[in-house]
Amino acid sequence: MVLYIFFTVPFRVAFYYNTRPSHQNHQWSSDLTIFGTLDCVADIIGLVQFLEFYQVWKTTFYELSPWTSLMSTKDRTSDTDRMSTAKIMIRRLSSTHFPLGRVNWTISSIKALSSMPGDDASTSSSQQKYLLARNMELILELIALVPIEVIPVALGAFNTLHLVRVTKLCRLYRFSNCVKRIAKIYSDRDLIQQISSSGVDTLVRTITLGAGLCHWVACGYMLIAHAQCGVAFEDCDTTIESSWVIRDRLLGASVGRKYGRTLYWASRTIVLLGYDDTTPVSNAETLYAVVVTILGALFGTSLLANFLFLFRFRNARYAAYSAHVDNAREYMRLQNIPRSVRHEVTAYFNYAWSTHQSLDSEEALQLLPQHLQSKVIATLRANRIAQVCFLMRESVEFINELALSLVRRVNSPGDQIIEPKVNAQMYFVIRGQVILANLSGNKPNECKTGDFFAEMCLLFPEVYVQRAIAKTFCELYVLTKAKFDEALTEYHQGSEHETRLHMAQTLERYALQLRKTKKILGLQDGYDNLSGRSSLGRFSAGRFSAGRLSAIRSKSSHGRSSTGTSVGRGSGGRTPASVGGQWKQRTNWRLPGSTFRLWWDTIRLVAIVYIAFEVPYFAVFISMTEGRHMFIVDTGMDLRYAVSPFQCQQCLAL
Repeated sequence: MVLYIFFTVPFRVAFYYNTRPSHQNHQWSSDLTIFGTLDCVADIIGLVQFLEFYQVWKTTFYELSPWTSLMSTKDRTSDTDRMSTAKIMIRRLSSTHFPLGRVNWTISSIKALSSMPGDDASTSSSQQKYLLARNMELILELIALVPIEVIPVALGAFNTLHLVRVTKLCRLYRFSNCVKRIAKIYSDRDLIQQISSSGVDTLVRTITLGAGLCHWVACGYMLIAHAQCGVAFEDCDTTIESSWVIRDRLLGASVGRKYGRTLYWASRTIVLLGYDDTTPVSNAETLYAVVVTILGALFGTSLLANFLFLFRFRNARYAAYSAHVDNAREYMRLQNIPRSVRHEVTAYFNYAWSTHQSLDSEEALQLLPQHLQSKVIATLRANRIAQVCFLMRESVEFINELALSLVRRVNSPGDQIIEPKVNAQMYFVIRGQVILANLSGNKPNECKTGDFFAEMCLLFPEVYVQRAIAKTFCELYVLTKAKFDEALTEYHQGSEHETRLHMAQTLERYALQLRKTKKILGLQDGYDNLSGRSSLGRFSAGRFSAGRLSAIRSKSSHGRSSTGTSVGRGSGGRTPASVGGQWKQRTNWRLPGSTFRLWWDTIRLVAIVYIAFEVPYFAVFISMTEGRHMFIVDTGMDLRYAVSPFQCQQCLAL
């Protein structure tokens, strides 16, 4: 409704209203039929919104007006009525000025909530300002609500209906509230979050203001032309350039062409500040062009200032990231680090920027208040832990304690994450892909984002016989067995042994049920995973027998300290660098990272660059010669035709 008023009111005054007396002003036209129908719909919507606004204004005026303190106690409402009235006021205010939806705790939203009327921190002057603003809005609503259209209809001056709609412009103050409401409703969308970020929101508002200003300036151009020459330009001399519309040959043009030309000249005046613009002829056109040029200068300055802010502050993080990468490269060059290690370091920096914009998530989490940290941790960590089969029925406090113990880790492609039988950690995949392979040589399995593996290591690390290797860059949450044992002792003090046995039984039942389901469906063990989350289904039936589980139970209860010591050695003394180097040496020549693929990708890049330069060069400088056209078939052969099949093969390989 607000946009309809913003665009149609100046458009109708400029392109349809006849400023000169004529018999056509008393005739009903098809344009009035269309606009009249739309006006009725807009007025009905405006009336409904006014009734809602009036209820809010009446409640607010009663709560904040000074004369209410002079009322006697018997004339006031009861406490129950006042509480219900306050609830209605808050609900009305939230629906009018503070829209529903997911709340983004930004500076703008906090400022809006902190300035809410009725707050204990609000001063008397702020309440008076708020009340004055509501009174002004009430006056504007009353002016827009007056049905002035009945006067020209009663007099038969139907053309004046285009002019009397200017009173509806009083409702344009609602535009900012409507935009805020839409932004609140869709605040969880990526586009809205990008637009509402610092600097971008001001730029979007400036561009929107410029687009609306072009529309109004275009309507002003045509209004001056109609005031001087009439609606059909019959009062202007066509033999001379008495107006810019004569020079632009708009005599007899349709409304669409008139609006298109005026919008074109208005946009050139706003953006180019009058350079190569329409030439004003009359004094009114000259004065109007000067005013519009000044507005265009202000708009251009504001737009440049917004872009300058974005370039200086929005790229500050990238500048810091680039400086960090340059320092790392210079350090590796001075220390004569091998080229393979340099590539891995550079690849990690590129991954960190492409996924997190070089933002430390743990540092950002520490900047939040404690209650928001708890919510974020519950969303990112606790929900993942609660998916483990033997932890599903644990208390919220126990799950949160484990969530606080999770440590984030990043692995590069080829890094060995787990060594069989010596691992004492459980892993949750945040991002990336992990390859799980058994020692028996079965087909390896793959864990993706949202999966977890090695949950058995929290109870019996010796049973886990899989090797985990990072296929891509992987971000993992790591839960160590030591932290798990500490939480188990703290929350199950005196009964930790029974709790551990109960967890082991739950894990055993889960594995047994999973094997039965696989057998019924005929799935191959070691590859298909029915759970979709856990890596437990990848074990064979003989590796998790009840007898071996009982033996490990007794061993874990008597020799827990020695087990923890042996497990603490990690991957048997093998460093990730040596494991990664051995993995890369065993890389097949067809896989990414091999020497052949490096040269192959280089040749493909050169081929693409050659095609990008050769095609336009041949089309312009060779084909387009005298007596020869680029679209005419030439049967000549040269070296270029011998190279082309090879180039096409390279492009198809992409």
